[in-house]
Amino acid sequence: MKINSITIAFPFKPYPAQILTCSKIIDCLKNKKTGIIESPTGTGKSIAILCAVLAWHAHNRDTRIFICSRTHKQLDQLVAQLRSTVYTPKVCVLASRRVLCLNRNALKGDVNSTCRELVKKGECRYFMGKERLVKSIGDVHDIEELRQMGEKCTGCPYYASRMLSESATITFMPYNYVVDPMVRHTMGIELKNSVVIVDEAHNIEDACRSAGSIELTNNTIDIMLKELVSAYRRAEEYKEDLMVLNFFLRKMRDVSDVKMTRSNLENECACFKGDEIVQLLTHKQVVPELIAKMRMNALFKKNEELKDAFSLMFLQTIESLVSVLMLIFSGKAPSYALIVGGAPGIPTINFMLLDPDVMFNAVVQHVHALVVLSGTLTPFSAVENELNHRFAYSLVAPAVAQHTFCATILKNTRTGADMLGTYAHAESFEYVDEVIDVIYGVSESVQGGGTVVFLPSYHAVNKVFGRMRMRSTGSEAGMRAGAVFGNKAWVNKMRTDTTNKSIGMNKNPFFTRKMANHSVNNRIENVFIETNDKSFDKTFAAYKKHHNPILLAVYRGKASEGTDFKDRLARAVILIGMPCPNIKEVSVELMRNHRPGWYENQIFKAVNQAIGRCVRHRLDWGGVFLVDVRYRRDKERLCGWCRDRMVYGEYFGDVVEDFRGFVRKMKEMDRGRNEVKNGNEVKDGNEVKDGNEVKDGNEVKDGVKYGNEVKYGNENRDGVKYGNEVKDGNEVKDGNDEGSENRYRSNNNQKENEKDVKVVNAYNYTEHGTNTGNENDSNTVKKKNNGKYEGISRAVEEEIGKFARDGVKDEEENDVIELGYKHRRINGTKDEDVMGDDEEGVKRARVDERSKYHD
Repeated sequence: MKINSITIAFPFKPYPAQILTCSKIIDCLKNKKTGIIESPTGTGKSIAILCAVLAWHAHNRDTRIFICSRTHKQLDQLVAQLRSTVYTPKVCVLASRRVLCLNRNALKGDVNSTCRELVKKGECRYFMGKERLVKSIGDVHDIEELRQMGEKCTGCPYYASRMLSESATITFMPYNYVVDPMVRHTMGIELKNSVVIVDEAHNIEDACRSAGSIELTNNTIDIMLKELVSAYRRAEEYKEDLMVLNFFLRKMRDVSDVKMTRSNLENECACFKGDEIVQLLTHKQVVPELIAKMRMNALFKKNEELKDAFSLMFLQTIESLVSVLMLIFSGKAPSYALIVGGAPGIPTINFMLLDPDVMFNAVVQHVHALVVLSGTLTPFSAVENELNHRFAYSLVAPAVAQHTFCATILKNTRTGADMLGTYAHAESFEYVDEVIDVIYGVSESVQGGGTVVFLPSYHAVNKVFGRMRMRSTGSEAGMRAGAVFGNKAWVNKMRTDTTNKSIGMNKNPFFTRKMANHSVNNRIENVFIETNDKSFDKTFAAYKKHHNPILLAVYRGKASEGTDFKDRLARAVILIGMPCPNIKEVSVELMRNHRPGWYENQIFKAVNQAIGRCVRHRLDWGGVFLVDVRYRRDKERLCGWCRDRMVYGEYFGDVVEDFRGFVRKMKEMDRGRNEVKNGNEVKDGNEVKDGNEVKDGNEVKDGVKYGNEVKYGNENRDGVKYGNEVKDGNEVKDGNDEGSENRYRSNNNQKENEKDVKVVNAYNYTEHGTNTGNENDSNTVKKKNNGKYEGISRAVEEEIGKFARDGVKDEEENDVIELGYKHRRINGTKDEDVMGDDEEGVKRARVDERSKYHD
């Protein structure tokens, strides 16, 4: 397909949103401009990025490409998407030592310092084998594959990745590697004339702000001074340089000795802005001349002998501090605040960058083109104001299927009172009970699916969960709670009460509904909570196994970003209250006063990210509920694709009933997809249209033809599967097999073998190759899978060739090999293992193979 005169090879028929996204990206690249794109979840944003950039790069091979995202998990997902395309660029994935290091001794302590020490002494065997890893790793790989290959060939993934980056077409990395000048310097990243794509860029302002800030405690400075004394003994020839360092650090420590002027915040502090910072630093003898001397220091001249005398923490801190002070003294002081104070007993100095454009525009001025994308970037004006940059191109891509998504702002619940999650209301039991009733009411409507609930804080999560637990027990407070759903103790009491029996209360619809619901909704076995530690992966794994789970999560937490709640995992997303930053934090107060609208933007950035957990691909569906009356007045701050579907819900009962109707409609739609049409089986929401299989929401243009498997948008032709390449019918390459090649050749009649291979692969496939000889041929390629071996013999090739030429005939059963093989049903999407090592299994496979041609 040609877009803006560039031919782009998609792995499937692109969505309109992908065509528009590719068009804007190519506009930016061709015209050397910047662009901002909002592409909703499920629109195939990652594929569009990769295909557009690589198609353009085919005509501009000298330009390096940097693709960035917020987390390493998101980068791995981008690499996985790259594999589904026809493009095979040289790839590099950059990460820190903490992520990539394999040396167990280094991982026991400060991995950065220990690594440098081991490398310097020649005691790291992985470092010695880094070149071996560079030669062994495939062109397209993710972080885990780099680590695994490093273990196999005893090579260092960290240093190998840095070597690979020198010749890589695409370098994947977290976006702080681009916006932080110190990291760029450390990793050797040269941005000049490069293309930078920032995916999941809704946090780009925070990354820029963080990159230009530095916070130091007096304890840290004291440690650095002690390290300086130790270095002085080991490097006396650099006496003058070390004396300058010593003077500089002591003067920085003096900066914390100021009178605290603000005690109304959580911690006492003193704040300085703009010229006040320069005046304070000058008063403490931290002046431009001193900073200039620091820049001339041997420590900044790549003097390895002197650098070896210091820890990596010391070097990085000095470099960051000097860089920030240089910006302040070069006219950027109005963009900074200096906060002196901190927690009691821990004096701290914090140079806080208020204007992220200082870092962002430093990147823009060097690159060939830059594009930022996310599912939640609108309104664009807020991003442009934050970055002080007007993007040349912008796009709000349309959602793929809006009828599969519903969104409601809930004004009140069963009592008719407005839902208002301010601090004063949120602490009351009445409010918490209302929240729980909403959660249970929505969850009951999506039986067989998950409900994800976002709350403003971990305190709120624990409060709601504790109240749920109370309501599920026989406590007096719990028995009075839950007027909609009740609890087990209350239901039992009502059921056994003589008076209630006599008046028929136990048959009342309201009461019977409570009885039907208490077993599901008032036991908390199906309720999971996100905690403020590293256990979320275990929690999420348990959540996925439950039939009707509820997850209580936190805005800006792990569940709100980078977690894929696709299909039944999030049929409903409930947003309770608003995630307001703590106005008693000095940094929040400074930003709120410095940039009008910043505070509200922070709230809705977190809200929009939480909304994005619902509906993850084209065939997914679900509902979003915003439970706070304040959302009505700020609807315009919601992301565009959600705002257009938003409705107001006056009464909780009506909202729940409407959602039940939506769920029934969506489930009927799912059932409609899970049927056989024109002899093609459609299962798990994968459609077959005109013989074309749609899998994982991706339509495959040529579908399943002649038994070629279609997976992740790739048609398996002539044995091509998972990156195994068949060239001229002969060579099979496996990028995952330690870099080796599995080859088979026919020396006598190559052309005849090529023909046979194509015929065989027209009906079958193997994981790592196709047998071109008889069952005893040494060139037979076998792959162990679940204890069985798969392979195809000459006999089967000939037999299937007859099927292809002559149709179904009664052939001799003894022509079929005794080795089992994996049979693929052509008239559907279902993989079926037939054939064990017994003859009956072979016959069943043979009969099934033939029967499909009679249909």
